[in-house]
Amino acid sequence: MWAWGTGDHGQLGTGGTYDSTLPVYVPLSAKAKQVEATSGGSSLVLLEDGSVWAWGRNTFGQLGDGSTTERYSPVQVIFPAGVTIGALGDLSNALYASYAITPTGTLYSWGNNSRYQLGLGDTVNRVYPNAVPDVTVKAVSAGWDHAAALSTGGDILTWGDGSKRQLGRNSSVKSKPSAVSFQSQVGANGFKQVSSGVNFVIAQDYDGRVWTWGSMQDNVSPVRTLPEVIVSGGFNYIDAGGYSACAQRTDSQVLCWGSNDVGLLMDGTTTSSATPVTATSATSKSLTSLSISNSQALGIVQPSQVSGTNIWAWGNGPRGSGDGSTLGSPSQVRGPGSCPSGMALKNGYCAPPPGTRYSVSYTYAGWQSGAAEATADK
Repeated sequence: MWAWGTGDHGQLGTGGTYDSTLPVYVPLSAKAKQVEATSGGSSLVLLEDGSVWAWGRNTFGQLGDGSTTERYSPVQVIFPAGVTIGALGDLSNALYASYAITPTGTLYSWGNNSRYQLGLGDTVNRVYPNAVPDVTVKAVSAGWDHAAALSTGGDILTWGDGSKRQLGRNSSVKSKPSAVSFQSQVGANGFKQVSSGVNFVIAQDYDGRVWTWGSMQDNVSPVRTLPEVIVSGGFNYIDAGGYSACAQRTDSQVLCWGSNDVGLLMDGTTTSSATPVTATSATSKSLTSLSISNSQALGIVQPSQVSGTNIWAWGNGPRGSGDGSTLGSPSQVRGPGSCPSGMALKNGYCAPPPGTRYSVSYTYAGWQSGAAEATADK
């Protein structure tokens, strides 16, 4: 697994708290199946053996290892004996709470619970995963202090903070998962996808309509107390960012709306939009999936369509390009590359072995500095 970006809480998982504008390697005990990086400075990975590992910020026990100690390398999340996880929640907009689902639909939650966001009926933080009673779900997506889940019956369940109407009802808080009611009839099959922003939710039903409610906090969209259809026509996928959202039609055309300060809508502007606009980036139609956070986005392109990495990024840097720049259209993430013989990639840079003596000098416009000698540290 590879990670890059801000590492002030150890969320890169490489043993320290440094930032990296290039991908750095994170060793794992087995192959990664799903990776989630939260808005609150923690990261989680589901391995193919069904175990979950976490690292980074742990103020409220969101790493699930029984402590509130910040971790700079992966530690195992401690589930009850015999529990195997089939999927992590969508945690890109989660703050300090974590979620996971077993193959049979049991939902587990842990971490901060100040706004009932764990769905357990109280406000006690949890440092270990706890099963959420009376629900079976296929997917769960977390906002800052709320969560939305797709039940096995096709309903949308919400709980936690509702101060921005992100629960889809006129309620400031909900202590346990409760089904959202919709203003017009939804087909018998119900919903197929759900995604939470910081304080809003989008969901796609089996009739191809995308519903939304809550507050996008983008200075152009209204606050929606009850669900409304924002766009229809059938979509391959939907994804809510912190304050924006995107959906890819079945013809691969991507539509986005919400905040556009750093170009997340991919329309060539930085103008926010209350209604869906068509992404003009040529790469957008090649994306097979995407994940949007508060100010950055990542997308996957079919490997057969590109050379090098098939991960593309846009929005506010650092984005894996090596320069930390901000882009309004997808740009290919630079691979980890290689280092000269005798050097190794360290903290996103090529470094000589510890103890190596070396000298550095600078040349500019015919001027050359004196050589400065140093010894490589660990």
